[in-house]
Amino acid sequence: MNLNKKPLFNKQKYISIILKIINDLKQNNIDYFIYAGTSLFLRNIIDDTDDIDIVVSFKDLRNVKKIYSKKIIIEKKYSLIINIDDQNIEFFGYPKRIDPISFKVLKNKNKYIDYFLINKINLKLINLEKALELYKFVYNRDKKEKHKKRIKLIENILKNKGNYL
Repeated sequence: MNLNKKPLFNKQKYISIILKIINDLKQNNIDYFIYAGTSLFLRNIIDDTDDIDIVVSFKDLRNVKKIYSKKIIIEKKYSLIINIDDQNIEFFGYPKRIDPISFKVLKNKNKYIDYFLINKINLKLINLEKALELYKFVYNRDKKEKHKKRIKLIENILKNKGNYL
């Protein structure tokens, strides 16, 4: 048995967890947007992703911690990872001075958010132009090869005006 082998990706389970999380956020009046691999997956740009990535305001991150206090596996000053049904959900709540791009997206949703209807629930996804900007910002900070590949992927989609939305 290969312990390093990634388990099969369960798309239906992944989407049902996203919908549950978004419902929880809405019930608690927490503004959010979905980004990174989660946004690309929901657009059918990538086939799977490791976790669920959600951005909230720095202020709302405290509320997210209260809602999911029993499910927290990692807690940092500006992020939180919870686990639901063996799926990691990462919440980011950076202040403006640390992540001005996410702050701008939350404040200007009409300009930077695409809405996707799944099972009668409207999901807020960062648009591809801002996703590209955010990936470049994170790549410059972290230098992860995965981010570099996604930058190229999004650049190609935007260049070719692919209909992935």
